Amino acid sequence: MKYQILQPLSFYSGALLHLTDDQARPRRAVLKPLGGDLHEVITEVNFKAGEVIGFDGDLPKAMAASAEPIDETTPETAPETTQETAPETAPETTPETAPETTPETAPETAPETAPEAAAKPKHRK
Repeated sequence: MKYQILQPLSFYSGALLHLTDDQARPRRAVLKPLGGDLHEVITEVNFKAGEVIGFDGDLPKAMAASAEPIDETTPETAPETTQETAPETAPETTPETAPETTPETAPETAPETAPEAAAKPKHRK
């Protein structure tokens, strides 16, 4: 069965994995090729999130949260986003498309202080 790795995951000696050549090549020091795409793990081998591997049988329960099974009848690529499935986004607002602000629709702001009051020095007694 094929699994997509969700978070970093390690397999230990004796595990049988189905890997692509691109996956097996950098790990060849810790894998024993058994023919085709099947490899036996010699010592610990690690996989990062997003990788797809084959594992005969069900993953051990301790690993179940780190990988999810992939339905082998569908392609391994992410589904294309169509207009029906695309998330809605707010249209971009430009000065031409921005709503007109009137005194009734303007947001409340703090009252302004008189500039002349702030500019006059205070008299000391």
